[in-house]
Amino acid sequence: MELEDIVYELACLHESMLFCCEDRSGKEDPVFAHYCMALGRIVRDLEEAERRIRTETAGAESRQ
Repeated sequence: MELEDIVYELACLHESMLFCCEDRSGKEDPVFAHYCMALGRIVRDLEEAERRIRTETAGAESRQ
């Protein structure tokens, strides 16, 4: 699986989890909310890594 595909799948999971952060009483579930925040950070870090890789690859290709 390519990095781009992994980032996309995790981003979709994160977005869907954001809609489920409340428990049955309507209150925010703190554990689930923490998972959402952690997954969001992972997605952002992977997106940044993906951008860096693309920039470095483009730079290496232009030097050749």
